Amino acid sequence: MDREDISAFKSSGKADDFMRFMENELMVEINKSFRTVPQSMIIGHSLGGLFALHCLLENPQLFSYYLLIDPSWFWDHNYIGKRSKEVLANRVDLKARIYIALANNMQEDKRHYQWGNQFYKLLKENKSPDLKVDFRYFEDEKHLTVTIPATYYGLRYLFEPYNIDINEVTKDPNLLVNYSAKIKKELFFDTKPDQSFVNTIGYVALYDRQLPDIAISIFELNTENYPQSINVWDSLAEAYTVRGYIDKAKKCYEKILTLSPTNNTAKTKLEELNSKIKQRN
Repeated sequence: MDREDISAFKSSGKADDFMRFMENELMVEINKSFRTVPQSMIIGHSLGGLFALHCLLENPQLFSYYLLIDPSWFWDHNYIGKRSKEVLANRVDLKARIYIALANNMQEDKRHYQWGNQFYKLLKENKSPDLKVDFRYFEDEKHLTVTIPATYYGLRYLFEPYNIDINEVTKDPNLLVNYSAKIKKELFFDTKPDQSFVNTIGYVALYDRQLPDIAISIFELNTENYPQSINVWDSLAEAYTVRGYIDKAKKCYEKILTLSPTNNTAKTKLEELNSKIKQRN
């Protein structure tokens, strides 16, 4: 780690050139060719982790999520650590989620672990409100075996805010109300709770757990988020019917017919409800 003449690294360097290629050519082509979002993630192991660190310090808007797997801190006698102190001391606008994984390289050189911890401490001390960072030391993994567990746990951390817990939502549907704001704050993009998954939670509440009022709240939120979806209106109508709210269920089927005038299922359900209303009156 202290040698200056390691032949394996003769072709290394020019990180800025590679970074410009990624930003101005590669990512442009990807965005033209595929359905993408503005946020991007970089996963780097060893020298790839070193390059990811370089991007974070020199061009932080390029990526939103960083999975740093046992980066090569030793490069140029911990150049990245020295550069980190210079950059992070003056940045309060970093907007990123970062996961750092370190392998057990103690027998080779304890400085690797020390430098990794120092970098993590610098990130934790940084005043950027939108900077989130986690760190894990994999004591049972070496440099060449840490990639798989680090990638798994790193992805779990980076996208944890995206998770919707069925048990929690069936206790408090308001978690879905706050979901979009949470994603915006934690992951920096706009999204709504997935229509299909929310519908599934609603049915779990309605039938599996016998919580019709909770189910109604969940289905109502889905209609607010996806007002053009026939499926969500049909689910809400079903929950209203189970609860005995016939008039509300009728309005749902009427809504479906405004979206799809030839929907025979809605017509049949509406006739059934009108019959019940006549019997009731």
